[in-house]
Amino acid sequence: MNRDDVVNLLRTIKYPNLDRDIIDYGVVQGVDLEGEKVSIVLDILARNDEIPNAVRTAVETTLKEHGLEPDIRMQVKRFPNVSPNAKSQTPQQPLGPHGTSPDPWADRQRLENVKYVLAVASGKGGVGKSTVAVNLAYALKFRGLNVGLLDADIYGPSQPIMLGVKDIEVVADEQQRIYPIEVQGLKTISIGYLIEDEQPVVWRGPLVMKTIEQFLRGVAWGALDILVVDLPPGTGDAQLSLVQKTPIDGVIIVTTPQDVALADVIRGHSMFEKMDVPTLGIIENMSYFVAPDTGKRYELFDHGGGRKAATDRNLPFLGELPLDPKIRSGADQGKPIVIADPASENTQVFHEIAEKVVKLLEESVRLH
Repeated sequence: MNRDDVVNLLRTIKYPNLDRDIIDYGVVQGVDLEGEKVSIVLDILARNDEIPNAVRTAVETTLKEHGLEPDIRMQVKRFPNVSPNAKSQTPQQPLGPHGTSPDPWADRQRLENVKYVLAVASGKGGVGKSTVAVNLAYALKFRGLNVGLLDADIYGPSQPIMLGVKDIEVVADEQQRIYPIEVQGLKTISIGYLIEDEQPVVWRGPLVMKTIEQFLRGVAWGALDILVVDLPPGTGDAQLSLVQKTPIDGVIIVTTPQDVALADVIRGHSMFEKMDVPTLGIIENMSYFVAPDTGKRYELFDHGGGRKAATDRNLPFLGELPLDPKIRSGADQGKPIVIADPASENTQVFHEIAEKVVKLLEESVRLH
């Protein structure tokens, strides 16, 4: 048996809870074979010892089953502590002439190998923005595009639940860039992958901004046609950080029909206008409810407010989605409806929105 044979053996070991093997994920940093003795160097990024110990055991078992004597050296890197006193290492920005702040957009650089960056936003929480974001990302992928999904909601990450990803550990490459978690061909990253399920994120704004920058440039996204960014609700640090760090090719605003949500749509659109980010359009979610037993339609939160807001702001209206238990249950069970029920009417609406979004992105880039 030679070194290549040993590497091939290691390729049979899947990283826990993931689809790829430990060679593909860059966990194995060195392999040296002398007779029957195999020296293995493992490098793992983890929040506790559970995953590293599982990998070590799997490597030892596999090699011993083939008559080899493993000598394993393991380096385990820890995620930063999520605590109220955590401090950002972001250097303070120097002042411009006469003590003024420099242009915050002047040093924005496009992400390498990412054609378009698309943000999904909402003026307030509870309108189904994250559900729309994940289903839209899959609808875009089904158009033959390479798509990534960045969960920028640091305080309330929901994408791991909606994607059905549990007990996951991310790993890093030799440049310490995190590999995105690939789910049904969609590349994803979320702070929810890096913390315990019930652990709150109690961070000040600067550290939130630093984390989003890390997710943008410290993740090995590879070549992407579109990176979908699921923003937190409102107008705050995450939105500002995203726009300051990289050009955004377009933003979609998700709302519900009632006035309290539509008022925040106006604020959100105004914010993105001031930051020179084109708003591609508005989606009205929970637009109506169809009773499954009678087929009767009910407009529980009013109807048409999203379309009116789009008209008033001279924005495209991208579509309306119903309040449908199948969409809700799919998100709760980690099975977005675009994946779980590809023939449904709601899935078709997402595909129609995705088609509009691609055209609007292309037009936006041409104009800007």
